Amino acid sequence: MNAKQFYYRTKLLRTVSATETSPRAFRLLHEKINAETDEPIGFNTLRRFFGLLPGALPSRKTWRILEHYLHKERQSFESSHMSYIQEWQPYLAALGVVGTLSL
Repeated sequence: MNAKQFYYRTKLLRTVSATETSPRAFRLLHEKINAETDEPIGFNTLRRFFGLLPGALPSRKTWRILEHYLHKERQSFESSHMSYIQEWQPYLAALGVVGTLSL
């Protein structure tokens, strides 16, 4: 396993609030990826990516789907973070804390 694959494994697990592989984490991850990307990914493909099934290195298609999913997850996080800041901006201004929060 290379560093890129390890990094992606960690990031993917974090999107389902997991720190290690489990059947529940894989089920949630599989459902989220298929729901949020235009291209579905196979359950066994995920298991191979995480090293739980023997197989070759991940294909370009697998990398593309996972990159797309993580990009969407990041956009979703930034959007919710920004709306949180905008919602609290008047209260923070009254407390003199404006400008300390950012993306």
